[in-house]
Amino acid sequence: MKRFLILLMLIASGCTKPELQEDKWYVYALTIDDPGERAMELHSLLQRHPAFEKRQTAMKKTVEAWAEASNESRAFSAARNYLDSLSGVRRISETVNIVNLFARKNIALDSALKWAYDFESKADSTGDYYGAFIRNAQAIILMKRGQIQEAYERQKLANSKYRQNDEPELVRNLALLEFKNNDIRKALAHTTPLAIDGDIEAIHYFQTWLASLNGGRDSLIINSIRTYIDSIHTDDKRMARSNSSVFMARCGFKHDSIEAWSSIPASEEKFNTEKETQFRKNRCIVLATQNRSGEALEILNSIYEMITPWDKNDILSLGPLLESFSKPREALNLYALGMLADESDAMTEAFSRSFQKEFGTSIGKRAFLESWRDSLGNFQPAHRSHQNAEKIILAELFTGADCGPCLSADLAFDDLSEFYGRNELAILEYHLHIPRPDPMTNNDSYTRYQYYGGDFGTPTVFVDGVDENTGGGPKFLKKNRFYMFNAMIEKRKTVKSSATITVNSEQKGNAIEVKAQIVSPNSKNLIVNMALVEKAIDYKGSNGVTVHRFVVRALSDSGRSLPSKIGSTMNVVKKFDLIKIAEHIQNQIDKPHEQTSWGKRKAAKPEWKNPAPKLVKDNLALVVWLQDPTTKEVVQSLYHEFPWIAKKI
Repeated sequence: MKRFLILLMLIASGCTKPELQEDKWYVYALTIDDPGERAMELHSLLQRHPAFEKRQTAMKKTVEAWAEASNESRAFSAARNYLDSLSGVRRISETVNIVNLFARKNIALDSALKWAYDFESKADSTGDYYGAFIRNAQAIILMKRGQIQEAYERQKLANSKYRQNDEPELVRNLALLEFKNNDIRKALAHTTPLAIDGDIEAIHYFQTWLASLNGGRDSLIINSIRTYIDSIHTDDKRMARSNSSVFMARCGFKHDSIEAWSSIPASEEKFNTEKETQFRKNRCIVLATQNRSGEALEILNSIYEMITPWDKNDILSLGPLLESFSKPREALNLYALGMLADESDAMTEAFSRSFQKEFGTSIGKRAFLESWRDSLGNFQPAHRSHQNAEKIILAELFTGADCGPCLSADLAFDDLSEFYGRNELAILEYHLHIPRPDPMTNNDSYTRYQYYGGDFGTPTVFVDGVDENTGGGPKFLKKNRFYMFNAMIEKRKTVKSSATITVNSEQKGNAIEVKAQIVSPNSKNLIVNMALVEKAIDYKGSNGVTVHRFVVRALSDSGRSLPSKIGSTMNVVKKFDLIKIAEHIQNQIDKPHEQTSWGKRKAAKPEWKNPAPKLVKDNLALVVWLQDPTTKEVVQSLYHEFPWIAKKI
């Protein structure tokens, strides 16, 4: 709130702040409510500081501001300058975004349509996705101009080009054009699966179009749900029924299955934490439609901090519930989170209405958003006393120094490393060449990536090998990621382990010998894994993270340890040759494209932006864990400090 008031004072002063540093000037410009004034301030910043680090982002914000101000000529000019500064796939993707922006704001439609047609072949050359969306943009503009039949043909072409036929925007636009062509039942057939999945726009379409039918409403809903559930893979039918219960409740449809289908799964059903959050969200919405507000609010409070801004439907569903539960500030903060991710028309309307209701004015909306961005990015969890846990949980993060979305996940893991002691939580961070080369990558980390399937992006987190979560974002998502990862950890606290690990280590010349004693009363096959980690590495990649913690430098048996039948007691001895490990790390830096960790990348050897980090022997620690080879569940972990290093410190 203090920062918010300071920003409001800056606005009231009426100055353009050219004396500020570029970053502060940029933040100041974003706090200006009037879109025309905001655009002028951004333009002044770009004129005065042509080498501004965030130049392209500022150029895009300028386009958006002029479009919001409905200044067609300046929006077009700013868009042309912005697109001319881009190249390759980025230029194509941003052309699609700009065309859609102009269509949504109903400005410069002729120019936008020309861009869309001119870039059609270039979009096709990059793959089906951009080829589909450039035609989707054409259809939107043609529809705005009243050329319905031509728009319908372009939209059908867009949808047929993109093989994944469930892309919401494509399906919604096709259904809308079918409705405009008086084919209501076909429009409903396309819209229903999206509406059941919780798409807010699709729900609005479905309810409006359903009302225009003469009879058959109930049977259409039942048949739609039956078709939807039958189309879902067996493993996902539980979620399909949960989604269907919300759909029926929203339609005011009474059915005996709503209560059972909307129930939160029992723990033995073993859904991951992210899916459990979705089940809870659905249950909350159903309870709210039944006027069971106390129960609904209790559930909503349990998932509030884990609501992701990347799904605007969740925010636009839960925000109104918070308002109805007399939680206006919580609703405003949720809408603000959504605005930081995507200033869609629906999110902007919800945020503006909520802001007006909370403060009694529309002045200061932009300052509030920047204040909220700052607050979320600087979040620090409350202090807690560290404990000695019977079962130490293992949290593994797959990340990359040049991975933009990894920023929030990396920062959240830093917070987790402080929130929990190493006698409660062991942490491993594996660096990968995703999306671009990373000098902290190594072959062992890549082997571990393949162990978990090798088919996921970064950032991805595994807690005890069985609870998986993929996704991150900018710094403002640090708090959200912390709460999600912490919920995954809290869930594993309920799992008991009878296995224990005891470790002794000794430095022998240029090698580290590790002797581990495993005690497990229950005889079973387990993999004994060991990871040599650097506790902190200084390196700045393009995502801005400067210190990387618990970075895996080597795995025992190169990450290919075999399962062993562990009875009551088992002794395991492993050696880490520091000379060979250092050589391997140097090869990763000098010849990364010759390593298995390079994968199928076709790029040439990179030029590292900063000095690539070499192995620092006095910065090492060890993590040992026992993992079930079938379920991949980690049954016990241990973090171990090397005693000779501790003595030096």
